[in-house]
Amino acid sequence: MDSGGKSQVNIPAGSEWRFEVDFSQELTIKVVSGVVEINGTELPNNFDLKFKGVKLSIFCYQDSIIEYYGTFSSEYVSDESVVPQYVALHFALQNFRNKAATNNNLNAPRVLVIGGKDSGKTTLSKVLVSYAVKMDSFPMVVNLDPQEGVYTMPGALSATVVNDVLDVEQGWGQSILSGASAFHPTQPAVTYYGYDHINSNPSYYRYNIQKLASVVDKRLENDEMVRQTGVIIDTPALTNKDSSLIEEIVEAFSVNLIIVLGNERLFIDLKKTFSEKIYESLDGQKQFFNVLKFSKSGGCVDKDDAFIRARQQSLIKQYFYGDRKQVLSPYTITSIDYSRLSVYRIVESNKVNTTSATDNSENLDASSVLPIGMDAEEKALLEELEQSKADAAVMSASTVKKEQEKEEVPISEAPAEPEAIVTDGELIEKLEPESSSLQNAVIAFVHADIDEPMTKVLDSGVLCFGYISDANDLKKKLSVLLPVQGNLPNKTIVFGGFRYVD
Repeated sequence: MDSGGKSQVNIPAGSEWRFEVDFSQELTIKVVSGVVEINGTELPNNFDLKFKGVKLSIFCYQDSIIEYYGTFSSEYVSDESVVPQYVALHFALQNFRNKAATNNNLNAPRVLVIGGKDSGKTTLSKVLVSYAVKMDSFPMVVNLDPQEGVYTMPGALSATVVNDVLDVEQGWGQSILSGASAFHPTQPAVTYYGYDHINSNPSYYRYNIQKLASVVDKRLENDEMVRQTGVIIDTPALTNKDSSLIEEIVEAFSVNLIIVLGNERLFIDLKKTFSEKIYESLDGQKQFFNVLKFSKSGGCVDKDDAFIRARQQSLIKQYFYGDRKQVLSPYTITSIDYSRLSVYRIVESNKVNTTSATDNSENLDASSVLPIGMDAEEKALLEELEQSKADAAVMSASTVKKEQEKEEVPISEAPAEPEAIVTDGELIEKLEPESSSLQNAVIAFVHADIDEPMTKVLDSGVLCFGYISDANDLKKKLSVLLPVQGNLPNKTIVFGGFRYVD
Protein backbone atom coordinates (compact mmCIF):
# COMPACT_ATOMS: atom_id res chain seq x y z
CA MET A 1 0.00 0.00 0.00
CA ASP A 2 1.31 3.45 -0.92
CA SER A 3 0.27 6.62 0.90
CA GLY A 4 0.25 8.44 -2.45
CA GLY A 5 2.13 11.41 -1.07
CA LYS A 6 2.04 12.90 2.40
CA SER A 7 -1.02 12.08 4.48
CA GLN A 8 -2.09 12.91 8.01
CA VAL A 9 -3.86 10.89 10.67
CA ASN A 10 -5.67 12.41 13.65
CA ILE A 11 -5.40 10.28 16.78
CA PRO A 12 -7.56 10.98 19.86
CA ALA A 13 -5.98 10.97 23.31
CA GLY A 14 -5.76 7.48 24.79
CA SER A 15 -5.84 5.82 21.37
CA GLU A 16 -3.24 4.02 19.29
CA TRP A 17 -2.22 4.29 15.65
CA ARG A 18 -1.12 0.83 14.54
CA PHE A 19 0.83 0.13 11.36
CA GLU A 20 2.72 -2.70 9.67
CA VAL A 21 5.65 -2.22 7.32
CA ASP A 22 7.26 -5.10 5.41
CA PHE A 23 11.01 -5.39 4.77
CA SER A 24 10.49 -4.40 1.15
CA GLN A 25 8.66 -1.23 2.24
CA GLU A 26 9.58 1.97 4.07
CA LEU A 27 7.32 4.33 5.97
CA THR A 28 8.34 7.80 7.14
CA ILE A 29 6.39 9.47 9.93
CA LYS A 30 6.53 12.87 11.65
CA VAL A 31 4.68 14.01 14.75
CA VAL A 32 3.05 17.32 13.84
CA SER A 33 1.38 17.94 17.20
CA GLY A 34 0.63 16.15 20.45
CA VAL A 35 2.51 13.86 22.82
CA VAL A 36 3.02 10.34 21.53
CA GLU A 37 5.28 7.38 22.28
CA ILE A 38 6.40 4.03 20.89
CA ASN A 39 6.96 1.34 23.52
CA GLY A 40 7.42 3.93 26.24
CA THR A 41 9.83 6.16 24.28
CA GLU A 42 8.45 9.63 23.50
CA LEU A 43 8.78 10.75 19.88
CA PRO A 44 10.12 14.22 19.08
CA ASN A 45 7.87 16.63 17.17
CA ASN A 46 8.69 17.72 13.63
CA PHE A 47 11.36 15.05 13.12
CA ASP A 48 11.28 12.36 10.43
CA LEU A 49 11.47 8.75 11.61
CA LYS A 50 11.82 5.91 9.10
CA PHE A 51 10.56 2.36 9.64
CA LYS A 52 11.13 -0.85 7.71
CA GLY A 53 10.19 -4.40 8.71
CA VAL A 54 8.12 -3.50 11.78
CA LYS A 55 4.69 -4.04 13.33
CA LEU A 56 4.22 -1.14 15.75
CA SER A 57 1.71 1.03 17.52
CA ILE A 58 1.97 4.68 18.57
CA PHE A 59 0.13 5.63 21.75
CA CYS A 60 -1.14 9.20 22.16
CA TYR A 61 -1.40 10.97 25.53
CA GLN A 62 -3.00 14.01 23.85
CA ASP A 63 -5.03 14.55 20.71
CA SER A 64 -2.27 14.24 18.10
CA ILE A 65 -1.59 14.65 14.40
CA ILE A 66 0.94 12.45 12.62
CA GLU A 67 2.11 13.01 9.06
CA TYR A 68 3.27 9.98 7.06
CA TYR A 69 4.32 8.92 3.59
CA GLY A 70 5.83 5.88 1.90
CA THR A 71 4.72 2.26 1.58
CA PHE A 72 3.20 0.00 4.21
CA SER A 73 1.01 -3.09 4.60
CA SER A 74 -1.74 -1.67 6.82
CA GLU A 75 -2.60 1.15 9.22
CA TYR A 76 -5.56 1.95 11.47
CA VAL A 77 -6.52 3.80 14.67
CA SER A 78 -7.79 1.86 17.69
CA ASP A 79 -9.38 3.31 20.80
CA GLU A 80 -8.33 0.24 22.83
CA SER A 81 -4.95 0.24 24.55
CA VAL A 82 -3.17 -1.56 27.39
CA VAL A 83 -0.73 1.32 27.92
CA PRO A 84 -2.65 2.71 30.96
CA GLN A 85 -2.22 -0.70 32.62
CA TYR A 86 1.49 -0.65 31.82
CA VAL A 87 1.83 2.86 33.25
CA ALA A 88 0.17 1.71 36.49
CA LEU A 89 2.56 -1.26 36.62
CA HIS A 90 5.53 1.06 36.14
CA PHE A 91 4.54 3.27 39.07
CA ALA A 92 4.02 0.19 41.23
CA LEU A 93 7.53 -0.96 40.31
CA GLN A 94 8.91 2.50 41.03
CA ASN A 95 7.33 2.40 44.48
CA PHE A 96 8.88 -1.06 44.88
CA ARG A 97 12.31 0.39 44.00
CA ASN A 98 11.92 3.24 46.48
CA LYS A 99 11.04 0.79 49.25
CA ALA A 100 13.97 -1.47 48.39
CA ALA A 101 16.41 1.47 48.41
CA THR A 102 15.62 2.12 52.08
CA ASN A 103 15.37 -1.50 53.21
CA ASN A 104 18.39 -3.78 52.89
CA ASN A 105 16.19 -6.82 53.45
CA LEU A 106 14.20 -6.14 50.28
CA ASN A 107 15.43 -6.79 46.74
CA ALA A 108 14.50 -4.39 43.95
CA PRO A 109 12.06 -5.68 41.29
CA ARG A 110 13.25 -8.64 39.26
CA VAL A 111 10.46 -8.99 36.73
CA LEU A 112 9.92 -12.05 34.52
CA VAL A 113 7.63 -11.41 31.53
CA ILE A 114 6.14 -14.58 30.06
CA GLY A 115 3.39 -15.53 27.63
CA GLY A 116 2.65 -17.30 24.39
CA LYS A 117 3.87 -16.50 20.90
CA ASP A 118 3.29 -12.89 19.81
CA SER A 119 1.64 -11.94 23.11
CA GLY A 120 3.49 -8.63 23.58
CA LYS A 121 6.30 -9.74 25.92
CA THR A 122 9.02 -7.69 24.23
CA THR A 123 6.72 -4.66 23.96
CA LEU A 124 6.01 -4.71 27.71
CA SER A 125 9.72 -5.19 28.44
CA LYS A 126 10.59 -2.15 26.33
CA VAL A 127 7.89 -0.06 28.01
CA LEU A 128 9.10 -0.92 31.53
CA VAL A 129 12.73 -0.27 30.58
CA SER A 130 11.90 3.06 28.89
CA TYR A 131 9.85 4.32 31.84
CA ALA A 132 12.59 3.30 34.31
CA VAL A 133 15.19 5.24 32.30
CA LYS A 134 12.91 8.31 32.40
CA MET A 135 13.11 8.10 36.20
CA ASP A 136 16.95 8.26 36.02
CA SER A 137 17.18 4.56 36.84
CA PHE A 138 19.49 1.96 35.31
CA PRO A 139 17.43 -1.15 34.54
CA MET A 140 19.11 -4.34 33.41
CA VAL A 141 17.26 -6.02 30.54
CA VAL A 142 17.83 -9.75 30.15
CA ASN A 143 16.85 -11.35 26.86
CA LEU A 144 16.26 -15.11 26.97
CA ASP A 145 14.60 -15.30 23.54
CA PRO A 146 17.20 -16.51 21.00
CA GLN A 147 14.99 -15.47 18.09
CA GLU A 148 15.64 -11.85 19.01
CA GLY A 149 18.99 -10.10 19.10
CA VAL A 150 18.79 -7.54 21.92
CA TYR A 151 21.90 -5.37 21.58
CA THR A 152 23.55 -8.32 19.83
CA MET A 153 23.07 -11.06 17.20
CA PRO A 154 20.06 -13.36 16.88
CA GLY A 155 20.80 -16.68 18.55
CA ALA A 156 22.41 -15.01 21.54
CA LEU A 157 21.14 -14.48 25.08
CA SER A 158 22.13 -11.18 26.66
CA ALA A 159 22.05 -9.04 29.78
CA THR A 160 22.39 -5.28 29.31
CA VAL A 161 22.23 -2.25 31.57
CA VAL A 162 20.24 0.46 29.77
CA ASN A 163 21.04 4.10 30.55
CA ASP A 164 19.64 5.92 27.51
CA VAL A 165 16.42 6.16 25.51
CA LEU A 166 15.70 3.28 23.16
CA ASP A 167 16.18 3.67 19.42
CA VAL A 168 12.59 3.30 18.16
CA GLU A 169 13.68 2.91 14.53
CA GLN A 170 16.10 0.06 15.24
CA GLY A 171 14.12 -1.55 18.07
CA TRP A 172 16.47 -1.44 21.07
CA GLY A 173 19.61 0.35 19.96
CA GLN A 174 23.27 -0.34 19.34
CA SER A 175 26.00 -1.71 21.58
CA ILE A 176 29.77 -2.00 21.47
CA LEU A 177 29.14 -5.46 19.97
CA SER A 178 27.06 -4.07 17.11
CA GLY A 179 28.97 -0.99 16.05
CA ALA A 180 28.92 2.77 16.54
CA SER A 181 25.76 4.45 17.78
CA ALA A 182 24.14 7.87 17.92
CA PHE A 183 23.00 6.92 21.43
CA HIS A 184 25.13 5.97 24.42
CA PRO A 185 26.55 2.55 23.52
CA THR A 186 25.71 -0.29 25.85
CA GLN A 187 27.99 -3.14 26.87
CA PRO A 188 25.98 -6.36 27.02
CA ALA A 189 27.07 -9.64 28.54
CA VAL A 190 26.42 -12.21 25.81
CA THR A 191 26.30 -15.98 25.64
CA TYR A 192 25.76 -17.72 22.30
CA TYR A 193 23.06 -20.38 22.08
CA GLY A 194 23.25 -20.60 18.29
CA TYR A 195 19.65 -21.51 17.38
CA ASP A 196 16.35 -19.64 17.34
CA HIS A 197 14.24 -22.36 19.00
CA ILE A 198 14.85 -23.39 22.59
CA ASN A 199 13.85 -26.94 21.61
CA SER A 200 16.91 -27.26 19.34
CA ASN A 201 19.08 -28.01 22.37
CA PRO A 202 17.19 -27.64 25.68
CA SER A 203 20.19 -28.73 27.75
CA TYR A 204 22.49 -26.10 26.27
CA TYR A 205 19.76 -23.46 26.52
CA ARG A 206 19.42 -24.13 30.26
CA TYR A 207 23.20 -24.16 30.62
CA ASN A 208 23.34 -20.67 29.08
CA ILE A 209 20.59 -19.44 31.40
CA GLN A 210 22.64 -20.47 34.42
CA LYS A 211 25.78 -18.89 32.96
CA LEU A 212 24.00 -15.60 32.22
CA ALA A 213 22.34 -15.55 35.64
CA SER A 214 25.77 -15.78 37.28
CA VAL A 215 26.90 -12.72 35.31
CA VAL A 216 23.76 -10.81 36.30
CA ASP A 217 24.30 -11.62 39.99
CA LYS A 218 27.87 -10.32 39.85
CA ARG A 219 26.79 -7.08 38.19
CA LEU A 220 24.03 -6.49 40.73
CA GLU A 221 26.44 -7.22 43.55
CA ASN A 222 28.96 -4.64 42.35
CA ASP A 223 26.70 -1.90 40.92
CA GLU A 224 24.45 -0.16 43.43
CA MET A 225 22.50 1.86 40.85
CA VAL A 226 21.59 -1.24 38.87
CA ARG A 227 20.85 -3.22 42.03
CA GLN A 228 18.41 -0.54 43.22
CA THR A 229 16.64 -0.49 39.82
CA GLY A 230 16.32 -4.22 39.21
CA VAL A 231 15.97 -6.53 36.24
CA ILE A 232 13.45 -6.95 33.40
CA ILE A 233 13.57 -10.43 31.82
CA ASP A 234 12.10 -11.07 28.36
CA THR A 235 11.47 -14.68 27.37
CA PRO A 236 10.62 -16.87 24.38
CA ALA A 237 7.08 -18.15 23.96
CA LEU A 238 6.32 -20.28 27.03
CA THR A 239 3.17 -22.15 28.07
CA ASN A 240 2.07 -24.57 30.78
CA LYS A 241 4.24 -27.29 29.27
CA ASP A 242 7.32 -25.23 30.15
CA SER A 243 6.63 -25.00 33.90
CA SER A 244 9.95 -26.63 34.88
CA LEU A 245 11.88 -24.16 32.71
CA ILE A 246 9.96 -21.23 34.22
CA GLU A 247 10.79 -22.46 37.72
CA GLU A 248 14.45 -22.73 36.76
CA ILE A 249 14.51 -19.16 35.42
CA VAL A 250 12.81 -17.86 38.58
CA GLU A 251 15.38 -19.62 40.73
CA ALA A 252 18.40 -18.62 38.63
CA PHE A 253 17.59 -14.89 38.48
CA SER A 254 15.92 -14.62 41.92
CA VAL A 255 12.74 -13.39 40.24
CA ASN A 256 10.24 -11.76 42.61
CA LEU A 257 7.51 -10.73 40.15
CA ILE A 258 6.08 -12.80 37.30
CA ILE A 259 3.96 -11.06 34.66
CA VAL A 260 1.79 -13.42 32.57
CA LEU A 261 0.41 -11.99 29.34
CA GLY A 262 -2.87 -13.28 27.96
CA ASN A 263 -2.78 -16.84 29.32
CA GLU A 264 -5.28 -17.45 32.12
CA ARG A 265 -4.41 -21.12 32.52
CA LEU A 266 -0.68 -20.45 32.84
CA PHE A 267 -1.38 -17.68 35.36
CA ILE A 268 -3.47 -19.99 37.58
CA ASP A 269 -0.94 -22.82 37.35
CA LEU A 270 1.93 -20.51 38.34
CA LYS A 271 -0.05 -19.12 41.26
CA LYS A 272 -0.38 -22.71 42.50
CA THR A 273 3.25 -23.57 41.78
CA PHE A 274 4.61 -20.59 43.71
CA SER A 275 1.88 -20.42 46.35
CA GLU A 276 4.36 -20.90 49.19
CA LYS A 277 6.61 -18.08 47.91
CA ILE A 278 3.89 -15.48 47.33
CA TYR A 279 4.19 -12.58 49.76
CA GLU A 280 2.53 -9.36 48.59
CA SER A 281 3.76 -6.95 51.25
CA LEU A 282 6.79 -4.68 50.89
CA ASP A 283 7.42 -4.55 54.65
CA GLY A 284 10.74 -6.38 54.30
CA GLN A 285 9.86 -9.12 56.78
CA LYS A 286 9.99 -11.55 53.86
CA GLN A 287 11.09 -11.14 50.27
CA PHE A 288 8.24 -9.88 48.09
CA PHE A 289 6.95 -12.34 45.48
CA ASN A 290 3.85 -12.27 43.32
CA VAL A 291 2.34 -13.49 40.05
CA LEU A 292 0.23 -11.03 38.04
CA LYS A 293 -1.76 -11.35 34.84
CA PHE A 294 -2.19 -8.68 32.16
CA SER A 295 -4.34 -8.73 29.07
CA LYS A 296 -2.78 -9.29 25.68
CA SER A 297 -2.83 -6.10 23.63
CA GLY A 298 -5.17 -5.99 20.67
CA GLY A 299 -2.24 -4.58 18.72
CA CYS A 300 -0.30 -7.86 18.94
CA VAL A 301 -0.14 -9.48 15.52
CA ASP A 302 1.21 -12.83 14.40
CA LYS A 303 4.69 -12.86 12.90
CA ASP A 304 5.10 -15.67 10.40
CA ASP A 305 8.36 -17.54 9.82
CA ALA A 306 9.19 -15.47 6.74
CA PHE A 307 8.96 -12.23 8.73
CA ILE A 308 11.08 -13.64 11.57
CA ARG A 309 13.78 -14.88 9.17
CA ALA A 310 13.86 -11.53 7.37
CA ARG A 311 14.21 -9.76 10.72
CA GLN A 312 17.09 -11.99 11.76
CA GLN A 313 18.90 -11.52 8.44
CA SER A 314 18.43 -7.76 8.78
CA LEU A 315 19.95 -7.78 12.28
CA ILE A 316 22.94 -9.80 11.08
CA LYS A 317 23.50 -7.37 8.21
CA GLN A 318 23.23 -4.38 10.57
CA TYR A 319 25.88 -5.89 12.83
CA PHE A 320 28.45 -5.79 10.03
CA TYR A 321 27.29 -2.95 7.78
CA GLY A 322 25.28 -0.67 10.07
CA ASP A 323 22.12 1.10 8.94
CA ARG A 324 21.18 4.30 7.16
CA LYS A 325 22.06 6.40 10.23
CA GLN A 326 25.45 4.80 10.86
CA VAL A 327 27.20 3.05 7.97
CA LEU A 328 29.94 0.62 9.07
CA SER A 329 32.89 -0.79 7.14
CA PRO A 330 33.52 -4.44 8.01
CA TYR A 331 36.83 -6.11 7.24
CA THR A 332 37.44 -9.44 5.50
CA ILE A 333 40.45 -11.57 6.42
CA THR A 334 41.28 -14.04 3.65
CA SER A 335 43.44 -17.16 3.33
CA ILE A 336 43.14 -18.25 6.96
CA ASP A 337 44.62 -21.71 7.42
CA TYR A 338 42.30 -24.32 8.89
CA SER A 339 45.14 -25.28 11.24
CA ARG A 340 44.90 -21.91 13.00
CA LEU A 341 41.34 -22.54 14.13
CA SER A 342 39.69 -24.21 17.09
CA VAL A 343 36.06 -24.82 16.13
CA TYR A 344 33.13 -26.08 18.19
CA ARG A 345 29.62 -26.72 16.95
CA ILE A 346 26.60 -26.35 19.23
CA VAL A 347 24.82 -29.69 18.96
CA GLU A 348 21.28 -29.64 17.65
CA SER A 349 20.01 -32.38 19.92
CA ASN A 350 16.30 -32.08 19.09
CA LYS A 351 14.71 -31.12 15.81
CA VAL A 352 12.18 -28.35 16.28
CA ASN A 353 8.59 -29.57 16.50
CA THR A 354 6.20 -27.05 14.98
CA THR A 355 3.49 -28.14 17.41
CA SER A 356 5.64 -27.57 20.49
CA ALA A 357 4.89 -25.26 23.38
CA THR A 358 6.77 -22.47 21.66
CA ASP A 359 3.98 -22.30 19.09
CA ASN A 360 1.06 -21.96 21.49
CA SER A 361 -0.46 -25.38 20.87
CA GLU A 362 -2.21 -25.71 24.22
CA ASN A 363 -5.64 -25.34 22.60
CA LEU A 364 -5.14 -28.33 20.29
CA ASP A 365 -6.75 -31.68 20.97
CA ALA A 366 -3.92 -33.63 22.60
CA SER A 367 -4.85 -36.87 20.83
CA SER A 368 -4.49 -35.19 17.42
CA VAL A 369 -0.73 -34.66 17.82
CA LEU A 370 0.25 -38.01 19.38
CA PRO A 371 2.46 -40.40 17.40
CA ILE A 372 0.48 -43.25 15.82
CA GLY A 373 -0.18 -46.02 18.32
CA MET A 374 0.75 -43.91 21.36
CA ASP A 375 -1.85 -42.84 23.89
CA ALA A 376 -1.69 -39.73 26.09
CA GLU A 377 -0.34 -41.60 29.14
CA GLU A 378 2.52 -43.13 27.14
CA LYS A 379 3.36 -39.75 25.64
CA ALA A 380 3.47 -38.18 29.12
CA LEU A 381 5.91 -40.86 30.27
CA LEU A 382 8.08 -40.25 27.21
CA GLU A 383 8.12 -36.48 27.82
CA GLU A 384 9.05 -37.07 31.47
CA LEU A 385 11.94 -39.30 30.37
CA GLU A 386 13.20 -36.72 27.87
CA GLN A 387 12.99 -33.97 30.49
CA SER A 388 14.95 -36.15 32.92
CA LYS A 389 17.68 -36.57 30.31
CA ALA A 390 17.87 -32.80 29.77
CA ASP A 391 18.02 -32.12 33.51
CA ALA A 392 20.70 -34.77 33.95
CA ALA A 393 22.88 -33.16 31.29
CA VAL A 394 22.74 -29.78 33.04
CA MET A 395 23.35 -31.36 36.45
CA SER A 396 26.35 -33.27 35.14
CA ALA A 397 27.88 -30.06 33.77
CA SER A 398 27.33 -28.34 37.11
CA THR A 399 28.84 -31.32 38.98
CA VAL A 400 32.01 -31.26 36.90
CA LYS A 401 32.48 -27.55 37.49
CA LYS A 402 32.00 -27.88 41.26
CA GLU A 403 34.45 -30.80 41.45
CA GLN A 404 37.10 -28.80 39.59
CA GLU A 405 36.67 -25.85 41.97
CA LYS A 406 36.77 -28.16 44.99
CA GLU A 407 40.02 -29.84 43.92
CA GLU A 408 41.50 -26.51 42.78
CA VAL A 409 42.89 -28.10 39.63
CA PRO A 410 44.06 -25.52 37.05
CA ILE A 411 41.57 -25.63 34.19
CA SER A 412 44.33 -26.08 31.64
CA GLU A 413 45.33 -29.31 33.42
CA ALA A 414 41.83 -30.74 33.69
CA PRO A 415 41.66 -34.35 32.46
CA ALA A 416 39.94 -35.19 29.21
CA GLU A 417 37.22 -37.37 30.75
CA PRO A 418 35.18 -34.55 32.36
CA GLU A 419 34.83 -32.87 28.95
CA ALA A 420 32.83 -35.85 27.71
CA ILE A 421 30.66 -35.67 30.83
CA VAL A 422 30.09 -31.93 30.41
CA THR A 423 28.97 -32.26 26.80
CA ASP A 424 27.48 -35.76 26.96
CA GLY A 425 26.65 -35.34 23.27
CA GLU A 426 24.17 -32.66 24.29
CA LEU A 427 26.04 -29.35 24.45
CA ILE A 428 28.95 -28.69 22.07
CA GLU A 429 31.34 -30.82 20.03
CA LYS A 430 34.75 -30.08 18.56
CA LEU A 431 35.00 -30.24 14.75
CA GLU A 432 37.71 -30.22 12.15
CA PRO A 433 37.06 -27.21 9.87
CA GLU A 434 35.31 -28.09 6.61
CA SER A 435 33.20 -26.17 4.12
CA SER A 436 30.08 -28.30 4.59
CA SER A 437 29.83 -27.05 8.19
CA LEU A 438 31.32 -23.56 8.02
CA GLN A 439 30.30 -22.07 4.66
CA ASN A 440 28.10 -18.98 5.31
CA ALA A 441 28.04 -19.71 9.05
CA VAL A 442 27.59 -16.95 11.62
CA ILE A 443 30.30 -17.60 14.21
CA ALA A 444 31.02 -16.35 17.72
CA PHE A 445 34.54 -15.77 18.99
CA VAL A 446 34.41 -16.57 22.70
CA HIS A 447 36.77 -15.59 25.51
CA ALA A 448 38.67 -18.88 25.35
CA ASP A 449 42.05 -19.28 23.64
CA ILE A 450 42.31 -21.88 20.90
CA ASP A 451 44.28 -24.30 23.10
CA GLU A 452 41.95 -24.20 26.10
CA PRO A 453 39.71 -27.15 27.05
CA MET A 454 36.04 -27.59 26.34
CA THR A 455 35.00 -26.65 29.88
CA LYS A 456 36.55 -23.21 29.38
CA VAL A 457 34.76 -22.83 26.05
CA LEU A 458 31.44 -23.68 27.68
CA ASP A 459 31.92 -21.09 30.42
CA SER A 460 33.12 -18.26 28.13
CA GLY A 461 31.11 -15.27 26.96
CA VAL A 462 31.20 -13.76 23.47
CA LEU A 463 34.02 -11.46 22.35
CA CYS A 464 32.58 -10.65 18.90
CA PHE A 465 30.83 -12.25 15.94
CA GLY A 466 32.02 -13.07 12.46
CA TYR A 467 30.74 -14.51 9.19
CA ILE A 468 32.55 -17.15 7.12
CA SER A 469 32.11 -15.97 3.54
CA ASP A 470 34.22 -18.72 1.97
CA ALA A 471 35.67 -22.08 3.01
CA ASN A 472 37.90 -24.04 0.61
CA ASP A 473 38.61 -27.64 1.61
CA LEU A 474 41.16 -28.16 -1.20
CA LYS A 475 43.33 -25.26 -0.06
CA LYS A 476 42.21 -25.70 3.57
CA LYS A 477 41.70 -21.96 3.87
CA LEU A 478 38.75 -19.73 4.63
CA SER A 479 37.70 -16.07 4.66
CA VAL A 480 36.06 -14.37 7.65
CA LEU A 481 34.14 -11.09 7.74
CA LEU A 482 34.75 -9.17 10.98
CA PRO A 483 33.03 -5.98 12.21
CA VAL A 484 36.33 -4.05 12.51
CA GLN A 485 39.74 -4.09 10.88
CA GLY A 486 42.46 -6.07 12.61
CA ASN A 487 43.96 -9.49 13.06
CA LEU A 488 41.94 -12.65 13.48
CA PRO A 489 41.24 -13.09 17.21
CA ASN A 490 43.27 -15.92 18.71
CA LYS A 491 40.08 -17.26 20.23
CA THR A 492 37.88 -20.33 19.93
CA ILE A 493 35.06 -20.28 17.38
CA VAL A 494 31.57 -21.49 18.29
CA PHE A 495 28.73 -21.78 15.80
CA GLY A 496 25.20 -23.16 15.61
CA GLY A 497 22.41 -23.05 13.05
CA PHE A 498 22.48 -19.43 11.85
CA ARG A 499 23.60 -18.78 8.28
CA TYR A 500 23.94 -15.56 6.29
CA VAL A 501 24.53 -14.90 2.58
CA ASP A 502 26.20 -11.56 1.89
